[in-house]
Amino acid sequence: MKANLFRSIVLFAILAVSIQIHAQTPGNALSFNSSSYVDCGIGSSLDITSSITIEAWINADSWQNNSWEGTIAGKDNTDQTGFVLRCGNNGRLSFTFGTGGNWPEVTSDPIMLTGQWYHVAGVYDGSMMRIYINGMLSGQHAISTSIGVSALSLYIGDSPGFSPRHFSGMIDEVSIWNVARSGCDINKDMYQTLNGNETGLVAYYNFDQGSAGAVNTGISTLPDLTSNHNDGTLNNFALFGTTSNWLSSGAGVTTSAPDFTIETLDTSNFITTSIDVSGNITNAGSGNITERGICYNTAGCPTIADSKVSESGSFGTGTFTETLTGLSSGTDYFARAYAINPTGTSYGKEIIFGSCYLGIPDPNFVAALITEGVDLNGDSIIECYEAAAFNGTLDVSYANISNMTGIEFFTNITQLYCGGNLFTSLNLSSNTALQYLYCNNGSLATLNVAGLTSLTEIYCTDNQLTTLNVSTNTGLIYLYCYNNLLTSLNTSSLSSLYEIDCSSNSLTSLDVSSNSTLYYLYCYSNLLTSLNTSGLTSLYEIDCSNNSLSSLNVSSNSALYYLYCYNNLLTSLNTSSLTSLYEIDCEDNSLASLDVSSNSNLNYLYCYNNLLSSLNTSGLTSLYDLECENNSLTNLDVSTNTNLQYLYCNDNLLSILNVKNGNNTIMSDFNAINNPDLTCIQVDDDAYSTANWTNIDATASFSTNCGYIFYMLNYTAGPNGIITGTASQTVNIGGNGTAVAAVPNMDYHFVDWSDGSTANPRTDMNVIANISVIANFGLNVGIETMLENNSTFIYPNPNNGTFQVTLNTQENESLSINIYNCFGQLILRDEKNNLQGNYNQTFDLSEFGKGVYLVKINLEKSQYSNKVVIK
Repeated sequence: MKANLFRSIVLFAILAVSIQIHAQTPGNALSFNSSSYVDCGIGSSLDITSSITIEAWINADSWQNNSWEGTIAGKDNTDQTGFVLRCGNNGRLSFTFGTGGNWPEVTSDPIMLTGQWYHVAGVYDGSMMRIYINGMLSGQHAISTSIGVSALSLYIGDSPGFSPRHFSGMIDEVSIWNVARSGCDINKDMYQTLNGNETGLVAYYNFDQGSAGAVNTGISTLPDLTSNHNDGTLNNFALFGTTSNWLSSGAGVTTSAPDFTIETLDTSNFITTSIDVSGNITNAGSGNITERGICYNTAGCPTIADSKVSESGSFGTGTFTETLTGLSSGTDYFARAYAINPTGTSYGKEIIFGSCYLGIPDPNFVAALITEGVDLNGDSIIECYEAAAFNGTLDVSYANISNMTGIEFFTNITQLYCGGNLFTSLNLSSNTALQYLYCNNGSLATLNVAGLTSLTEIYCTDNQLTTLNVSTNTGLIYLYCYNNLLTSLNTSSLSSLYEIDCSSNSLTSLDVSSNSTLYYLYCYSNLLTSLNTSGLTSLYEIDCSNNSLSSLNVSSNSALYYLYCYNNLLTSLNTSSLTSLYEIDCEDNSLASLDVSSNSNLNYLYCYNNLLSSLNTSGLTSLYDLECENNSLTNLDVSTNTNLQYLYCNDNLLSILNVKNGNNTIMSDFNAINNPDLTCIQVDDDAYSTANWTNIDATASFSTNCGYIFYMLNYTAGPNGIITGTASQTVNIGGNGTAVAAVPNMDYHFVDWSDGSTANPRTDMNVIANISVIANFGLNVGIETMLENNSTFIYPNPNNGTFQVTLNTQENESLSINIYNCFGQLILRDEKNNLQGNYNQTFDLSEFGKGVYLVKINLEKSQYSNKVVIK
């Protein structure tokens, strides 16, 4: 290994005892509540702009809802300056600082509990933010920027700029440094009090004032034990009793300290299984050094309880060198010099050495990793321990990387951004902690994500993938693989999938029926001949356009809101069960019919370039945009579509077009050209439409009344009053407001229509197909109808519900009188046998309602019939 791999940064470590000794000398802490805080002033020593470390011991009574709401110590200001260490959200630790424009932040998992003491720290070294809980790295975030100087005071227990963000519980041993302390520094010093003169220490509060739980109302100052005198003033503390007062601390801190210092020097003479490590005792203290040496391990922050090479005797100041042997090839080691005298044990700075390198062949990949802060020891070589120590997000996107060899050692990353590069294959099967993968806009031909059960999102779009196996990614929620060369895609095992975008590939079939939670499906621009979405009751949007689908069954997708199936080979489309549909785009198919009568929520309907001969949009009061051009429509009525603002019905066979919906002035676009049989377009205001709607044929014009078709009935009274001619006939009528008139002759008057309407002519008809219309007439003979040479009478006629039938027969005959309604149903009957002479009978039809009834009189030698009108 090159000698420059083992540079060490000299740091004088002043430790109370080794890391194993957690003895506590009794001391105090402050108990904070929802209003108390300590104001430590605006001393210039607190104007930190580059490297910083904030440390404290805390014991929370409760957590605030969010990790940023429980301030431990900070100077955070509303102008996005300052720094703060804080906690909340079920035990998450948060460290952030303001750059003057934003707040970069690093947070931990929710691992802290209430009622327990924890040592917490936030560190920034100019390129990496880190947080530690009980000396263990608990989160990191790469960023290179400066800390904005805050004009506000340093507060403990609340935020000076965003109050109230109170910490509830006890705080002890707060220290602020203008250097970035290493994890090992934090680990070895967390269990002891400081002297106040340590290098880089700008504020230190040991909280050992007052008497625990006693009346301390006269003790309202928290002194800074450094020479900067950033003393704090207590605010809103009761200072008596068991809360909001000075209390006995439970933090694992001791107050004794060794009185000598030692440093670890650079390593040299490294071979495969051994290495020389040196130390330097710079101050022997009050007593002779009785033991000195090098301790080392493979986990970090070694102590004398780990492996060590030592010598005993009586030593003073000066350097010494120890040779570590029996080392394992391919293993990373951590080492520190140490020395012991009667006052305790002290350690030097930790150094790292080893022979486990990633062997990354692509220098651009190495450079990107260094930029991300992976190179912990600054030797410009990525070692195994550095890869294993890196967690969270790794962003090496758009870095001209041709080879991703080495990524397999980053087993703790949760997010990987590597898009916009040049590599053609990517194997991530070893990155088992990965949750989010973004490898889009590259040259990928193969992607291995096998076994990544924590993966929730894959974004591998715009590559050259011909296959993609996601069968083992059972936690996948989002799958984006569009713009590739995929010929198949199996998602049957992905029960949590929420969104799939596999558009612009070469898929010939797709079955997503097993993806029961699917909400969005985008599979457009493929070669699909079959698509199975059955049973997906949560599906909200389908875009399967630009395929070769000849059929599409969406009947079970009851929540569907958007349906895009244009440019396929569809001959039918059933949307009757989709009552929530907001938009349908089925243009460029071969649809001969389309029923949207059940889609009452429809706002957008694009069905142009089909084979439609009819289209019924009645009842679609929310319809905003209708584009049905290039079909074979002959009749279009949008008079009930009162929200319509865009109508394209050009290039059809229209002869009838009714746009009279009472709201024509909101129409933005109107196009009805190339309808050669369309001469009249019915509208609200012909002058307005003529002035504003110009896209019509030269032979067409606008009118509020486009020429009704009248239904004329003519009758002739023949001998004995028998009506000759057609009593009813069928005519072709259509369009809103079609008028039908019944025109009697001089002997008959109009009574009503077969549906009971008495309007004549009637203009209330709104029909779009052929119907049968029947008009009923009465004879103009006053109060009676005479038959058979005045010997048979029906009177009065018309009447109010009752009438009489009288007749006289000269011979003995059987008589039957049958009365029928206008539907031909027999409603009354009267019979007489052996009748001779006069017959007089009253009939009451009032219970059957007004209308026209037929009375048939049957004698053995003659039959008569006549209509009776009930008014």
